[in-house]
Amino acid sequence: MKLIEFRLETKDNTTVYESAEQHVKESSCIAIVPRAEIIEKDFVAAIFIKYEKNGEKLNIIIMSYDAESLMTWLKEHHPDVYELVPSFRMDKFVFLANKMVSGSYLTYRALPTECPLEYEFGIDPEADDFVPEKETVEESIKEIVEKGFYTSLRIYPDTPVGNCVFYGTDFQSLLDHVITD
Repeated sequence: MKLIEFRLETKDNTTVYESAEQHVKESSCIAIVPRAEIIEKDFVAAIFIKYEKNGEKLNIIIMSYDAESLMTWLKEHHPDVYELVPSFRMDKFVFLANKMVSGSYLTYRALPTECPLEYEFGIDPEADDFVPEKETVEESIKEIVEKGFYTSLRIYPDTPVGNCVFYGTDFQSLLDHVITD
């Protein structure tokens, strides 16, 4: 089995959607854990996973009212996929997500062969967009290419359009960097 993409996201209804109930209704999730609590708390956390198993590409999309229950559901229902997800301290992600105005997105992506790296990291990434920061962007990208994947953390601390994105090769260093910065 191979992990292709993992994204854990949280969204607050103040800027992203009209209501959690409407957002859940319009989603294409295969599982919603539990729908009533998402609507009651008016908050959505979601996991999107793409993985390859025996040459077949598969997806898992689930929603909940918090990030912890998503990871618990994944561990209980798809333990083999859960093992593919890079480890991180959930409490640090939750702490950060609770401070964001619009949303937070923790992502793992295997490097696609069909797209140039400029597409993955934007047109002009800066050296300080990568964690840990190297002397140059080229050094950071070389490390990512050698590993064959990257992780990213996108947060919206001010407005729905004001965001920060950091790239690296593990989740925990991204979370630690943003929390201490």
